Formats: sequence, C-alpha cells, structure tokens
Amino acid sequence: MDRRDWELLDKQIRPAQPAPPPNGVLVAMLVGLFILGATTGALLFAPGSTPHPTAGDGTAALAFFLNGPRHETP
Repeated sequence: MDRRDWELLDKQIRPAQPAPPPNGVLVAMLVGLFILGATTGALLFAPGSTPHPTAGDGTAALAFFLNGPRHETP
C-alpha cells in the first residue's frame, strides 16, 4: 500500500471511531452517578425508615433459649 492508500483508509476509518470525552467530563459523570446512587440507597434503605418488630427487652427470647420451648399437655 502506498501513501495515498493509507490516507484513504484513514479517512474511511476515522468517522467510525468517536472521540473520547474529556477526562474531566467522565470523572464528573462518575462522581455524579455515585452520589445519586448513594442518595437513592440512603432514602430507600434508611435504617429508621421501617420499624422492626422487637421482643420488648429480650426476656422472652432469652427465656426460650435458656428453658427451651414449653410443651403443654392437654
């Protein structure tokens, strides 16, 4: 291939390769996505958003493990 063939090949291939975005834009997009994901996760899965059922002060659960389940006879 001579120089002219290489130039034609370069002209044909160049439009198929989009220019990469500047590094600053890419970093800003990644930081923005991270903040958006963290905010969404905090709003959806906040520790105090839904009350969890508790066993009072835990004595019922502790009594079950120490004494075992009660078997009542009819």
